Amino acid sequence: MIEHVKTVRTVSLQLWVSQPVGRLGTSAHAPIVGAYRMPLETWADMSHLAPVEGWRAGEGVQGILYACGQLGHGDDPVAARDPRVDDLAALERTALDFLEKDLGHIWPAGREAAGGVRWDALFDPEGRAGAERLRAQYLRVNASPSDRYVLSVPGSQKHRIAPDDTGFEGLVVAGDWTRTGYDLGCIEAATMSGLQAARALGAPVEVLGEVRRRRAYQAIVEAKARVTALRGFGPLPGTLRVDWDDHDSHPFSAELGLAPGGQEALAAAWVDFDFVMESGREVFNAARDGGSSARLTAS
Repeated sequence: MIEHVKTVRTVSLQLWVSQPVGRLGTSAHAPIVGAYRMPLETWADMSHLAPVEGWRAGEGVQGILYACGQLGHGDDPVAARDPRVDDLAALERTALDFLEKDLGHIWPAGREAAGGVRWDALFDPEGRAGAERLRAQYLRVNASPSDRYVLSVPGSQKHRIAPDDTGFEGLVVAGDWTRTGYDLGCIEAATMSGLQAARALGAPVEVLGEVRRRRAYQAIVEAKARVTALRGFGPLPGTLRVDWDDHDSHPFSAELGLAPGGQEALAAAWVDFDFVMESGREVFNAARDGGSSARLTAS
């Protein structure tokens, strides 16, 4: 499994802020915001954890922001003791660049009128000024072998270990890195793996969505999204770049005539709405069409 399944480093950032977080992205409902700029692409308002961390009203911490994402693409070397774990200066430069250029889009209350970071909005018990307040926040690189995120690269699923099929009698494993039939790094896969491990130990459990001893369903489905509520919209300030990567199943850069890697956005806007996905049709199925969608034509 180790030879065929790729892993990637991850990075995490926690900000303690001295005011209520307020609107995150475009919603006032404390959502999880994903698919933002890498490496800190996923954000969440975790202010409800302030009492759990021991903060009391009036002590300065009024909100907590979490951010995380991946570093690299799975082709960097894996070491038992990765020196990059302790390279705090490099991590601070990454975080500083992100906060100064991109924080305002995701957290409007943390941006000054001129577009810079409101450093006074970050809590610092030592009262430092400007970017030095970043020293009071939490930053971490996860690079050790057991801490890395397991990717689902093409052809790797068959090499994953199933919770109940390790090859060793009496050894059962669990985690989103195992072969569950939903072979992605996510809480759903971790839950399925845990249930499968429990079943292997004798628990009478049913695992919804399980695909026994077959590869996961891999397909591109075309479906209509019906908008049920439109709450607001508007332009996004600043300069944004859209990055993309081709995959074996859908090399869309070539199919759509796009430049490889990405390009600067000509315009950007936010829209806050609810939608319902209707039934759709398969335009590509890995089991049926093989590893390429080159035969697909635009409709």
